Amino acid sequence: MGTIKVSVIIPVYNAEKYLKRTIDSLCKQSLKEMEFIFVDDGSTDGSLNILENAYRNDNRIVIFTKQNGGASSARNVGLEHAKGEYIGFVDSDDEQDFYMFEKMYSEAVSKDIDIVSCGHIEKNGNYEKICYSGNDELISRREAIELLVTNKKIGMSACTKLFKHFMLKNIRFVEGRHNNEDRFFVFEALMNSENILLMHDCFYIYHQNENSFTHNLFSRKKMDALFFADRIFERTIDTYPDLYNTALIEKVKTEFYMLLDLYDEGNLKLPYRAEIVRRIRNTSPILINKECNGKLKMQLLAVWFVEPLFALYWSRFRR
Repeated sequence: MGTIKVSVIIPVYNAEKYLKRTIDSLCKQSLKEMEFIFVDDGSTDGSLNILENAYRNDNRIVIFTKQNGGASSARNVGLEHAKGEYIGFVDSDDEQDFYMFEKMYSEAVSKDIDIVSCGHIEKNGNYEKICYSGNDELISRREAIELLVTNKKIGMSACTKLFKHFMLKNIRFVEGRHNNEDRFFVFEALMNSENILLMHDCFYIYHQNENSFTHNLFSRKKMDALFFADRIFERTIDTYPDLYNTALIEKVKTEFYMLLDLYDEGNLKLPYRAEIVRRIRNTSPILINKECNGKLKMQLLAVWFVEPLFALYWSRFRR
């Protein structure tokens, strides 16, 4: 097959309902010098059979199997075996534009870019939402970190990125954590990069799956988002102290929206709730008042001063 330009890593766990659609989308890519590394993470349905049948029809497909350990561990297996100049990631229930990897790879090579990021489309039945579309722009590491921290333009998913292989040699997904692990991986990669190209063509198509982790009921695993929020905050201010206020407020927002998830279930699980409220109250209300605007400011201050009343209001009247 010659030089592999792009390795795409796809973790698979009990994905038989959607997997063929994803395989077809990859195998039809206009860029031909690719490998598709599927890592079956201990599936108990027919996913492995679907992969083996696809392998017979396309020798670019590579299959690894492992005991169930989560998407991060499966992606790390793929990273250990990837041979491409650039690395991409795909979820096993999504699709990609026909030209996605050809266009992103061409831009990366011609401009010697470390990370290329594109926009995406979120699909739920007939509903579509376009995210991060706009004008292309080349940005610095610091600009990219600020955009990621504030959730603007660049997006937190590894699946909308193409990474230069060399710069990932010391970066892996954190295993044993289950919420926002993508965002932290992207953050670490950005910290290791020199330049980032934002391509706001919407090449990646996310299909909203009601059985996915983000649609499950609140659990300790969802609290992992706070673990990663802490790590991102600490590393950001260590490298860019001038982003302290921005990074801290964004961390508080993560905590606040986690609290709303808890309220929305109508089951105010006290240990989780107390932990999140304690975190929010570690941030000065003066800073909240200064850095936040409008409704968000009022809501955060309500949590800070009268959280029991705010919880009662939200769980009864807003969810």
